[in-house]
Amino acid sequence: MRGGCVVGSLLMVNAELMIKYGMYDEDIFLFCEETTLGIKLKSKNLKTILILNHNYVHHHSVSLKKSISSDIERRKISLNSKLKILKKYYNLSPFMTLIVKIFFKLTLIEFMLIKACKSYLSKIKGNL
Repeated sequence: MRGGCVVGSLLMVNAELMIKYGMYDEDIFLFCEETTLGIKLKSKNLKTILILNHNYVHHHSVSLKKSISSDIERRKISLNSKLKILKKYYNLSPFMTLIVKIFFKLTLIEFMLIKACKSYLSKIKGNL
């Protein structure tokens, strides 16, 4: 679910085109903003490019972790953004919306269980 966009931490957009064809979706918070922008620009037959001969250092989620410290909360926000994209831009039916919600809940439970197991194992290792 990328909507014709390049996902990454360094995004450059022609501001005139962005203003003309639609800014970020105000219903989407924190995650998947570039996906909605990519969908909007792709619907106008505009292209996305990926520049491969430059690089940069990205300190992944440093500022995000300061404002939302819980991995679980960040995961919930991400899944909620993805659900909104599926419903709004891919016209997900009510039945499929239910299926996706169930699937996302299961992935969240899995994430929580993995975190709990890792925490438990690190405590055990610390006691050895």
